[in-house]
Amino acid sequence: SQLDPFLLLLLNICQLAAIAEIFHAAKGYTKSPVKTTAIQVASRVFVLMLINFYPVCGTYWPTSYCGIQLIGVAWALTEVVRYAYYFTQLQGKSNPILGQLRYNLFLILYPLGFFGELLIIIATMQHFGIGWNWPTYILVLITLAYLFFFPQMYAHMLKRRTVFYENLEETV
Repeated sequence: SQLDPFLLLLLNICQLAAIAEIFHAAKGYTKSPVKTTAIQVASRVFVLMLINFYPVCGTYWPTSYCGIQLIGVAWALTEVVRYAYYFTQLQGKSNPILGQLRYNLFLILYPLGFFGELLIIIATMQHFGIGWNWPTYILVLITLAYLFFFPQMYAHMLKRRTVFYENLEETV
């Protein structure tokens, strides 16, 4: 299977544009902490680099293609809801439906995206073959970082969800 070149271009544009989120967090345009935003953006950009590597190889492997499908769903749904939520917040408006979507969809989409990203990393490791070479070392280290940061990032979102619902109860 091949990833359509136009879809690959769109994926690159959207995910590289996400680098601006680090700036937005630093400037206070969003309430997101700079550290967690930087970790999330860096992981996505890294996976994007791996996805861009595949066409050089001439094909996608079943594992990576499954990962691409998973992140396609997870990233797209997450970003549409998140940016709509941020937009209403910047307008000084509150949209409880968007807020509930933002703080409930992640319960499923975040692990789905995490698993898809891991599948892409594993498929890349498979491409380099069995044995220890420098790409494999790097990919193993990054996999360990994923396994270390995922619980922290998920816990951060669970805390944000709790705060959202506490604030929602106060306004009712």
